[in-house]
Amino acid sequence: MPVVNIIDNRKNKYRWKKVTAMAEPAFMNERRTARGGVDTTEAARPNWTQKDTTGISLQQAIEWAMKLDGETTLYIENCHLENAE
Repeated sequence: MPVVNIIDNRKNKYRWKKVTAMAEPAFMNERRTARGGVDTTEAARPNWTQKDTTGISLQQAIEWAMKLDGETTLYIENCHLENAE
């Protein structure tokens, strides 16, 4: 299913080799659902509430989120691993 929203919380927007990615179903993002465009029906809700991964590239984070069930909001943050580039 598609990533319908990306929230980029990285302090340095040019860091892409290693990031931390967190995903949640898009219906949980109140700002997005208030504007419409997200299916908020019970049938459209996936059976997960939050997933995360760290130490992957920005491209891998997007690909990872695209494989999750349901419409997804992807949050990108600086990598929290030691020695991250």
